[in-house]
Amino acid sequence: MPAVTRLVRSQQLQAAIPTLLEARRARVLQRLVPACALMVALVCGAMLGAWLFGDANAELRSPFIYIMKFNTAFMLLLLAVALFGRWRDAPMLRTASLVCAGVALVLSVLTLSQYALHLNLGIDEALVRDHSATRFPGRTSPLTCGYVLIVATAFMLIGTRLGARLVPWLIFLAGGVPLVALGGYAYHAPDVSLTQGGPVVALQSTICQLLLCLGGLFLRADSDLMRLAVSESLAGSVARRLMPLAVGLPTLLGFLVVMGQRSRLFSGALGWALLVAGCALFFAAAVWLTTSLLLREEKTRAATDLRRLDAEAQVVDGRQRLQIALATAKLGTWELVIATGELESSAQCKANFGVAAEAELSYEAMLGSILSSDQAAVLAVIERALAQPVDYNAEYRIRWPDGSIHWIVASGRTLFDAGARPQRMVGVTLDVTERRQAEETLRRADRQKDEFLATLAHELRNPLAPIRQAAQIARSGTATPAQLNWGLDVIDRQAAHMALLLDDLLDISRITRGRLSLRKEVVELAAVVDTAVETARPVISAKHQHLHLELPQGPLRLNVDPLRFAQILANLLTNAAKYSDANGHIWLSARADGDSLILRMRDAGMGIEADVLPRIFTMFSQARIALDRSDGGLGIGLALVKGLVELHGGTIAADSPGLGGGSTFTVTLPQAMIREALAIAAAPDSSGAVATRRQRVLVADDNKDAADSLRMILELGGHEVRAANDGEEALAVALDFRPDVAFLDIGMPKMNGFEVARRIRGAAGAGEMRLVALTGWGQPEDRARSAAAGFDHHLTKPIDFDEMAAIMARPPRSGTSSGDPVSPYTAST
Repeated sequence: MPAVTRLVRSQQLQAAIPTLLEARRARVLQRLVPACALMVALVCGAMLGAWLFGDANAELRSPFIYIMKFNTAFMLLLLAVALFGRWRDAPMLRTASLVCAGVALVLSVLTLSQYALHLNLGIDEALVRDHSATRFPGRTSPLTCGYVLIVATAFMLIGTRLGARLVPWLIFLAGGVPLVALGGYAYHAPDVSLTQGGPVVALQSTICQLLLCLGGLFLRADSDLMRLAVSESLAGSVARRLMPLAVGLPTLLGFLVVMGQRSRLFSGALGWALLVAGCALFFAAAVWLTTSLLLREEKTRAATDLRRLDAEAQVVDGRQRLQIALATAKLGTWELVIATGELESSAQCKANFGVAAEAELSYEAMLGSILSSDQAAVLAVIERALAQPVDYNAEYRIRWPDGSIHWIVASGRTLFDAGARPQRMVGVTLDVTERRQAEETLRRADRQKDEFLATLAHELRNPLAPIRQAAQIARSGTATPAQLNWGLDVIDRQAAHMALLLDDLLDISRITRGRLSLRKEVVELAAVVDTAVETARPVISAKHQHLHLELPQGPLRLNVDPLRFAQILANLLTNAAKYSDANGHIWLSARADGDSLILRMRDAGMGIEADVLPRIFTMFSQARIALDRSDGGLGIGLALVKGLVELHGGTIAADSPGLGGGSTFTVTLPQAMIREALAIAAAPDSSGAVATRRQRVLVADDNKDAADSLRMILELGGHEVRAANDGEEALAVALDFRPDVAFLDIGMPKMNGFEVARRIRGAAGAGEMRLVALTGWGQPEDRARSAAAGFDHHLTKPIDFDEMAAIMARPPRSGTSSGDPVSPYTAST
């Protein structure tokens, strides 16, 4: 992540130093590094200017200035530039630092070679002339050359694996040179050179060397010395207290011993005794102070441990509660250390990204799993959360290692330090793939519902148009008898079509609610196939299609619901015919497989797309191309077929090679075959029913058109008919007119049909009156309710006139006398 990468270097110091006080101390020490480099550069620059622009008289008048040689000033200036480049740590400055340290290293090696081999390479006076009368004019002292060699090597090793361990020790070793020189100046030593008669180490050089050592020691925030100097631990506290004494007290004692000897206050032996005794007392005091600090720290630590144990117990209890809550919610936790890019994640978080609990999940892998189309938005949210204290919330898609796509919701918060610098990001993840899929399913269902309603409106308007047109023809005074008969046929045919649509809707609703039951009986397969073919024949014939039947030879008996089984085959045949072109071919085959029946419906029509196949049997599901066909259905036919097949204990499967390749539907009904030679129970022949006699009839319906039209139909049959349009009127007419048959609508105003029936049954002399319920509700519980109210029969709208005629042809009902209890009535089927 770009923001994290930019913050890594700025967070190194804070990652190494945890407390605010330690961070403040570390910043102060690191600010000393460029200050040391600048002071060295100023001193060395001044000396170089003095050498370049001075003359012999100036050298003789101010020998204490020119004691620092030109080459010494030049090499120390190179080291100052190298120190500043290492502190700034920019690409160009790093290169300049390496170059400067390398040049200084080469110059020191060449100068030491002159001393060792007694050579004069001429580098001492290459740029300036030294007019002093020393043995080696212009030559840097061996001590200074050794110092430059060590420090230049240390600066070149910074940033390497070896340098992490060697650099502090090299700086310490080099620091001995300025300390020896300062001791010599403090104790008035005649010479601080390693060579007899050689030049001394200049005071300016000593100060510059000491500053370079300090800058080198404080250069790295993660060095042991830096940690020790700023640490709030016991070791850091002891070091800060003892270090000044360890350096200052022996130095002071040594100075006093030297001064006492020179002033002849005591002899050399006594001086050394005083020095040794002072150092012994100092180290004894240091041991005592360290022990006291350790004892105090132990007491403090014991009290802290007690508080810590109590706090840990509370944390463990809270963590357990949190883990239970997270496990219940399936939330995964994560924590990102911004300074290092290290990511810690829980097992549930790894599971959300498709990674095993024992596997590693890196921050790069987490970002890499995000789909490329979502990455820009997620990175923008992260950048904003790192720049300002706002919560991080994102919802995006990821690709699991197995290639599957999942939706993730990630929330988090950035934790800042007192300096408003981001330290860590913590948060949770949640796999919301199931929720997203459910939302998509709901959206698809909503779209399918809208498409279904639009299709239903279309399917209902289609028959309504010819019905209204036929009615208009019937009202015309110039219509011929043939035209009137044609109009009546159109009305009857279109009304039957609308009734079939409503029946399908009711059937699919009953199946969905588990309210549809089967009435199985033993039937011939050929008879059921003939019924289904006869139902689908109009659609097939209208398109001049060819139907091929492949049935087993000989009789094949089934134990099924003949009506619903024929409905399965008719729906499959109608579906194949609708989505096949004119003059196309349809194949229906059946074969027995043990006790199972296998039916296969195949066509050479438009076929089914691969993405539609998995949901072809769902409610309101249609292929997009099917919606554009004028003969497309409501999208419930195949759902109804699937429900009826499953009610029979069978299965149905669809297969298609794709668009234009046709489709195949296979129905398997286990244990449907009847192998025994059982006789097929013949249904009673209704043709021999008693001829309809003239009867008195009551028709009650709040829909005046419905009541009047039924009254006219009954009057055409020779019956005497009275009509009523509400419940109170129906009761009054029934008690006054005393009809043989009363057709009562259930949903009437003032008094519903159930109440009218109960009052009729409770009236004297109404026991022989046959009551017929008229309603749009036809569920078993609806029929049971009408029977309990006193109805003899239950007819659903629109009325089946054959069933109505059968009811009218039945003999009169044997009633009960007034006041007798009303016996229960069984609804007709």
